[in-house]
Amino acid sequence: ICLHGEKGNGASDLTYFIVAKHDDTYTVYSGNVLTPESASNLSGRLNRLNSMSPADIKQEYLEVLSNGELSQKGGAGLGFLTISLKSNHNLQTHFEPLNAQQILFQMNAKVA
Repeated sequence: ICLHGEKGNGASDLTYFIVAKHDDTYTVYSGNVLTPESASNLSGRLNRLNSMSPADIKQEYLEVLSNGELSQKGGAGLGFLTISLKSNHNLQTHFEPLNAQQILFQMNAKVA
């Protein structure tokens, strides 16, 4: 979470991560402040992910693992694939404009 959000004034991370338990289910709530360009790129990736079958997601996960490439921020691109697999493809996302330069990305995922 902290790797992918934008930095605030004073170089602090503008992120949150909450885990809540209800009966036998955990819900993960997370959010980052993004630039409009980053939000647009992420929205496209999430739309593609949400259109994939669980088998396609697993196959992509294995391909990314074998690829071994890292992004500029040090990630391999496994995060959303892993969350989608662990939550039975139940990602809920929302993009909320804060101002012209910042968009709040929010995600909820239920994990049994």
